[in-house]
Amino acid sequence: MQNSENYKLIKGRFSATDAIPLVTSLYEAKIQYHSRQLLTLSERNEEDVEHCEKKITDLEKTRGNIIKALKAAEALGNYVDIEGSLEINVVAV
Repeated sequence: MQNSENYKLIKGRFSATDAIPLVTSLYEAKIQYHSRQLLTLSERNEEDVEHCEKKITDLEKTRGNIIKALKAAEALGNYVDIEGSLEINVVAV
């Protein structure tokens, strides 16, 4: 692996109906990850816990905004183009 790799995660046109569970499942995975982190951090310092709680709140808010936009598109019978990638950078410590 090079120092930086970029992987396509999603690229395509979806009905808004199909896009809702696709996008929400990605956000749910991230929220679950941070929720698990929160359980292990509860034994550590308060700053880490607050940071993790803020991440969860921000992700939930963004997920809600996306669902709202997709439901509006769904009501009109529209499709949406979704494109997302995953970039991994190797960091020497």
